[in-house]
Amino acid sequence: MTPKQERFIAEYCIDLNGTQAAIRAGCSPRSANRTASKWLSKADISREIAQRTKQQLEAAQLSAVRTLEELRRVAFSDIRRFFDARGNLKRLDQLAPEDRAAIASIEVVLKKTAAGDGKVERVLKIRLWDKISALEMAMQHFKRLQPKTDEPPVQKVSVRVKTLATILDELNSNSFVSGCSSILSLERFLNRKRRRV
Repeated sequence: MTPKQERFIAEYCIDLNGTQAAIRAGCSPRSANRTASKWLSKADISREIAQRTKQQLEAAQLSAVRTLEELRRVAFSDIRRFFDARGNLKRLDQLAPEDRAAIASIEVVLKKTAAGDGKVERVLKIRLWDKISALEMAMQHFKRLQPKTDEPPVQKVSVRVKTLATILDELNSNSFVSGCSSILSLERFLNRKRRRV
């Protein structure tokens, strides 16, 4: 493996963008897409990328189970669990860990109740993560919902470009040469007949 390919592997593991990784590894921007595709199809490079990705996931303690658990916490969060029996917002230390995981943000607003009285009212605002998005992601994971596609399906067109060498090789093939010889013989025969008439 070349040093450039080693650098490509390291760069690819950052953002999983082959073209950008090839450019950052020192490839020409014009050929980066082709080079990345070629390198990603090599067994030793793809094996090394898989190994490094596995190490990254282990280091970050990311697993499919843990990710699905976090998704479950958001998807099945219930705003009622954030309030006590009198309708007051519970303190964070009174919330279960799964409820705290569903919180996207907390905002504390201090505002005066009436002008000039000197009293300040404290307003707490909590915002939960988007429950619908979490449910959609869970449904997609379990193949119960197909992802939306705004773009029509791309039709692949295959274009075969022949080089001059390929065309010449085809011209020199036996079947083509014998076919041309027959045509030339027929043409000579017809030319002789025309001269006689």
